[in-house]
Amino acid sequence: MIVVTTSCDVYMVPTAQDASERSRIHQAFEQKIRREAPPQLVLEAVVYSKAGVKYTTVTIYNVLGKQDQEWLLNALRTVRKHIATKPLRVSFYRQEVWSRDGTSATRGKEELLREETIP
Repeated sequence: MIVVTTSCDVYMVPTAQDASERSRIHQAFEQKIRREAPPQLVLEAVVYSKAGVKYTTVTIYNVLGKQDQEWLLNALRTVRKHIATKPLRVSFYRQEVWSRDGTSATRGKEELLREETIP
């Protein structure tokens, strides 16, 4: 962990080890989806991940059904058990929303469907 301080704030910055773990988690999760998931999940799910100091964040879009969300959470529990050394924070959103302004794009307001932490 790298600690960065400013005049009033302290920020913990993920290390190369955190980034490497995030990469292994993401790859294992995507492989599990490709090999074992119901076909609609393979086509629908859009997955992003982000390294963190205290947890790894996994963001999933386009998976609306509770049963499909549970399948993905169970897959992440398996990945957590075998690869991750810290908790996973998982968020499900209805869809990605982008606002484009000429040459730049920013995220718009996205509808959060569910959040879970896998300890």
